[in-house]
Amino acid sequence: MFKKITSTLMLASMILLSSCQLNTEAEITNAQSTSLSQTTIGEDVLEKTDTKEISTDPTNTKTEMGEEPATTTSGDSVTLEGNSADEEADSPLADSELTLIASGDVLSHITNTQAAKKADGSYDFWPQMAEIEGLLSDGDYTLVNLESPIAGEKFGYRGFPKFNAPVNLGFTLKKLGVDLAITSNNHAMDNGFEGLKQNLDNLDRIGLEHTGTYRTQEEADEVFVKEINGIKIGFIATSYGTNNIPVPNDFAVDLNSKKLIRKKIAQAREEGAEIIVHHIHWGREYTEYPSQYQMDYYGIMTEEGVDVIVGSHPHRLQPMEMRKITHEGRTKNQAVIWSTGNMWQGQKKKRDFVNLGSVFRIEIERKDGVAQVKDLDYDSIYILRWQVDGKEQYKVIPHSDMDLYKEQFPNTYDTMKKEFEWGEKTLNNTVDVIYSDGTRPKQP
Repeated sequence: MFKKITSTLMLASMILLSSCQLNTEAEITNAQSTSLSQTTIGEDVLEKTDTKEISTDPTNTKTEMGEEPATTTSGDSVTLEGNSADEEADSPLADSELTLIASGDVLSHITNTQAAKKADGSYDFWPQMAEIEGLLSDGDYTLVNLESPIAGEKFGYRGFPKFNAPVNLGFTLKKLGVDLAITSNNHAMDNGFEGLKQNLDNLDRIGLEHTGTYRTQEEADEVFVKEINGIKIGFIATSYGTNNIPVPNDFAVDLNSKKLIRKKIAQAREEGAEIIVHHIHWGREYTEYPSQYQMDYYGIMTEEGVDVIVGSHPHRLQPMEMRKITHEGRTKNQAVIWSTGNMWQGQKKKRDFVNLGSVFRIEIERKDGVAQVKDLDYDSIYILRWQVDGKEQYKVIPHSDMDLYKEQFPNTYDTMKKEFEWGEKTLNNTVDVIYSDGTRPKQP
């Protein structure tokens, strides 16, 4: 589906474009078309990017858990006809609305990568995820947690415990409708600092925005604020750690801390953010209820008035809630997704519910000059797995398509049905938040 037009002011600006600017737009469009056409080609130019060899500690086989304890337009202005500049400044912002889409962990285990390899040696992940394109693109802006870096062939393709996937994975996400890749998670340093930088370089070339990890101090000092349909959204992404892999530069990965969270939120608001979205990597793996660590960090974010909290790392769904909070004297809605579960993965160990995920829809509106979350909903998805000639195969499907696979996967169908039912129950559970000091969130 088509993304919504972002703002009336953008249209007004486009009318003023000169013919030379229009030519520039055509060049950009051609460049974007060329970039997207590489989706079916594979690594191509991206794999030729110079990178330095790195050495990582091969003895580090720590589990993916490793939870850490909580620590305390420039240029000429345009005045629209009939309004003076002073009137424009004093008038409330126009009513608007947008749909933010969020899905879960994207983890390319080695079997996922092998399943994507074609006869000519290139990679194509599209067949594994194509069925959920409609869900991921059915909004104005879409984000996922990219846990497998796409640093490219030079760093070696690997699965657990230190991930690295072919660049085509990024092209596939872009084609699916993903706009923002969250890169702050426990696998951010899996390929060392050079691999971290290469991952971001590749995302830039693909055209995927990203936040949570950085190549320079200057990048880290910035905060990601995106205007969508005229509403400015501040995106923050932090992680509990990096699986004990040292971060050689403190700026490289945004880690969970009260000081950093407060700083980033304040900076986003200074830059005009009306809504704050915090994607946080937290919790215990394979659990369906938030840990004490999660509850304590929830308290920190709520104190700062975060509007949308998107959690990842447990690899299972946890409850989603619309809560009421009060910040700076104003009571407002808060959307909390305690854990998104997996969007796509190939974990070898048999674990319950890791093949179940969701695509979440967060509705945001601005009315009478005030923006807030209006609604939170979801569509469940499931990762089908089977073998052909001993080789693992994968396909992510929406809940609505479940019956289409009943005859092809009779045994899996029963499991899938039960897990969808479990997911619905889990997502609709209510979390009784109790902080470490025994107190609960203040009621509005």
